[in-house]
Amino acid sequence: YPDQRSAMASASDKPVVVVFTANSNTGTSVVKELAANYADKVRIRCVVRKKANAKHLQGLPVELWLLFLNHHNLPFPKIINADITQPALLDAVFADDVNLTYPCACSYHDDTSTDRADLTRKFIDACIAHGVDFPVIISMLDADKRAITHQQHFADIEEYCDKMRNKPVKRQLLDTGKQVLQPVILRCAPFYQNMLASLAGIAAGTLYYPLGKNEGYMPHVDLADVGKVAATILVDPTPHANKTYNLIGEYQMGSQLASSITRSTHYSCTYEDVDDDTAIMAFSALGMPDWLAVANVEMLAYFRQEHGQDISSDIQSIVGSQPVKFAGFCKRDMKDYLDELKADDS
Repeated sequence: YPDQRSAMASASDKPVVVVFTANSNTGTSVVKELAANYADKVRIRCVVRKKANAKHLQGLPVELWLLFLNHHNLPFPKIINADITQPALLDAVFADDVNLTYPCACSYHDDTSTDRADLTRKFIDACIAHGVDFPVIISMLDADKRAITHQQHFADIEEYCDKMRNKPVKRQLLDTGKQVLQPVILRCAPFYQNMLASLAGIAAGTLYYPLGKNEGYMPHVDLADVGKVAATILVDPTPHANKTYNLIGEYQMGSQLASSITRSTHYSCTYEDVDDDTAIMAFSALGMPDWLAVANVEMLAYFRQEHGQDISSDIQSIVGSQPVKFAGFCKRDMKDYLDELKADDS
């Protein structure tokens, strides 16, 4: 953006970025990064489905918009009825000069939706109809391989992005007629934060996970780094137009995960392999939909079987710093959760 734009510019002078949906795990990481480092440069429009889901966003320098709600007395700066499946309702969401991110795989729905590809296609169509030239789309590593359920879903999403790439979008103010759709794809590794689902076992001294014994390395990444990458792109999207990036923190075996936990949290932890059926039952017991439990274990098996072992991370080239290591995440986040569990048991 022009250097002459001072930090004192009024809100109406700032470009708008939209995080859709802002209360998802990935969405929240993007919002926090934008609010912490770019609130003086852009207006941050957070689209959520339920008021209760946005409590953790209140107090940040953002606009909170609600989906599907008809109430008119809620304490949010912006309240709007909107539905990605009903394009006529989206005008206000995309109002102003918007750059937009799509941080969760299934629009305003939960990350457990099986129709994420169809909803994303509708999202891309909405971007074209409302003049959004730089949608940032979350995908997964090796999506083009289509070997597992998650890859098939995200490959369908990427395929539609390719189909619509460079299609003219609705003209905005000062557009010279060259404004076209230029998606940015973020292929993410599994998140470090997924390990928090195993806290009970870790607190008891064992990480139970289906990663085999001395087999393939699992790539994973910190959600905070995903948020940092997405935010960096959103505030200056042009250099990233039509690019696909791989986001990886590091590769680790199960024993290395346990060692990182022990070293960083000072809670002794060893690794124990479990079979896929046991892992599926455990994930389902945590409340994960059955199809997602199966798909997640299938994903872990993909890496355990030594697929996707040679992918380089693009995080440093985008944000200028090394990605957070798993040990750093454990020290920053996991230790506090383990301390809370210990306090509850005492």
